[in-house]
Amino acid sequence: MKRTALRIGIFCAVLAAAAGTAAGISRKTSDLQQKQPEILSLPVDSGGEKEYVLGEEDGMVVVYEEDGHTVYERTDITVSHLPEELQEEIKSGKQIKDNRELYGFLEAYSS
Repeated sequence: MKRTALRIGIFCAVLAAAAGTAAGISRKTSDLQQKQPEILSLPVDSGGEKEYVLGEEDGMVVVYEEDGHTVYERTDITVSHLPEELQEEIKSGKQIKDNRELYGFLEAYSS
């Protein structure tokens, strides 16, 4: 009788330890899922119909609609931190042919 009670006690202890471990793993997985970084998401225009112009305003890169005057997006990209050739292109209004090219630029130079 004592052996049976001992076996049941050991079984319950192992079962409780396993349940605690599973709960800990589940909680850590949930924490990791919540801490994923926010990713910049722009719609990708596969037709390449919408064009943009990169310009400079107060030392920062600004994305304009294709008319070159309507602001589409203000970025946190400092013009002075870009390669010199790119700085000159932006100062004179760098043409961007579509959303895919714009996304590539923002991904490459955003901090």
